[in-house]
Amino acid sequence: MVSVDKTGDGLPVAPRIHNVVVTGSAGFIGTALLKRLSSDVSITSLRGIDILEPAGAGSGSTHTRADVLAPGLENLLVGADTVVHLAGVADAHNGDELAARTNIDGALRVLDACASCGVTTIIRVVPTSIYGAWPTNPSELTEDSAIRPVPGFLPAVHAAEVERRLIDWRFDHPSIRVVTLRSAPVLGSGADHMWSRVLAGPMRLRVRGTEIALQVVHPDDVASAISFAIVNGLDGPYNLCANGVITPESVDDLLGRSWVPALPAELLERLLVRASRLRIGEIPPEVVPYLQYPCVISNKKLLDAGWIPSYSSKEALEDALSDGVRGGVLATIDSLPARSWLRRAVVALGVLTLSSLLISRLRTKK
Repeated sequence: MVSVDKTGDGLPVAPRIHNVVVTGSAGFIGTALLKRLSSDVSITSLRGIDILEPAGAGSGSTHTRADVLAPGLENLLVGADTVVHLAGVADAHNGDELAARTNIDGALRVLDACASCGVTTIIRVVPTSIYGAWPTNPSELTEDSAIRPVPGFLPAVHAAEVERRLIDWRFDHPSIRVVTLRSAPVLGSGADHMWSRVLAGPMRLRVRGTEIALQVVHPDDVASAISFAIVNGLDGPYNLCANGVITPESVDDLLGRSWVPALPAELLERLLVRASRLRIGEIPPEVVPYLQYPCVISNKKLLDAGWIPSYSSKEALEDALSDGVRGGVLATIDSLPARSWLRRAVVALGVLTLSSLLISRLRTKK
């Protein structure tokens, strides 16, 4: 489906051209997006903004090293008609004030800068965790479902706060289109973030007695959805995920069993609290409800608009494993031979740590 303007007599004319600026252009999604937009003939100019230099973004874009929180953001948006806002801290943790400033204040600064520069289209990507994981959730969450993130799960809490403020902002700027893609965890080759470790790492977590459906989306499909939104003039919220779901069993079929056994929700949460205090791992305890209760979205609205994903959830997971990237240091450990002394030592240390925490918990109950 291609957006084509028509003359008064119904004859097609050339597609609209776009001058695009991407914040967070050096990130996992930003890099995939620059590659895609660089080859799009409807994109007249393409500029990236990030505090880091992008890697392999393609030859059709320019880049400026800058922080969305720094003064002078408006100067970087001059001439743009479309801004894709991707800058943010995806793995925010409690006490991370910079993450809150970047995710909330940074997003609001981008909105205001766009308004002052004559930008007509803003595209944002937020996590579907803003809907929250609750036992009362319907079988599928739509764009009209309530936004009620799990308290303390900062990526969702930050995104929900911006959504709340966006209501008034849009009322004050009715001429600006704002597309919000509510995205499932992004999983593909090179993924290295909290959800890649939780869902596809060697120490995957699960809650005993629960069999929840998991959704992901490939970074190339996130890029294609953003491109689709630009070219086809979308507006408002759209759920974004791959077709199909994956289950813990299907992940085990690909990876083998997790090094961590399924645990009761309360115990898993306590272990993550203790690990967080000891600065072990990067998974907040507030993730547990998302492993216990459903948070499954419907992508029907985006599909009905004409967008077609290239990867199913299972294919996105397989691609994430194709290059052996399974989450930071754990990837290196998991790639060691099964009888390697180092791997056995790490596993033993993990078992001892888990055992000590369990013993500590039992003692506190006496």
